[in-house]
Amino acid sequence: MSISVGQNLNHRENQTIADFQKLLDCTKTKLQSANCGKIKGDFWKSFEIDVSNAVEESAKELNLPWEIQYISGHKFPDIVARINERQAFGIEVKTLSTKSNSWKVMGGSIMESTRIPDVSRIQVFCAKQNPFQIKYRPFEECVSNVAVTHSPRYMLDMNQDIQESLFNKIHKPYDDIRKMQNPFDAFKSYLIESKK
Repeated sequence: MSISVGQNLNHRENQTIADFQKLLDCTKTKLQSANCGKIKGDFWKSFEIDVSNAVEESAKELNLPWEIQYISGHKFPDIVARINERQAFGIEVKTLSTKSNSWKVMGGSIMESTRIPDVSRIQVFCAKQNPFQIKYRPFEECVSNVAVTHSPRYMLDMNQDIQESLFNKIHKPYDDIRKMQNPFDAFKSYLIESKK
């Protein structure tokens, strides 16, 4: 069974979510102690691989019998923690090259046509290189807006208050919007009003 955000959970499902949190905490600690930010070249690509390796090592350390899959490419999310045949959580990896205090980064398409099926919870793992810093949080909490480029894309802000999430502003849950035939319909009136 996939676990949706806000769904009533039984004890076993609560434990699975707690285990996912431990996995994320352990992964962050491993990445910080390895100081992955010193890597030269394509930081985004090397950090994505580092996160995948750290997730796999952390799962073993925590005795989690989950299959860790590094998906990458043009799929969403980049890393999948497969808990069982029907249940999986995900990690989307982002990097910033800015030296400012901003933690804003472009996300993926609102259509989510490349989303891995049955991934019910996605965390964004975001890193800066100079100085090396990592933040992570649930995807739906850090979506700040929609930018219209060649296709509508989510804008992410790792620092924003949860009340400032785009989904809170439009009073529609992320899980409902992502399952819509045309998710942009949910944002049209908000985007029109915010431009006035």
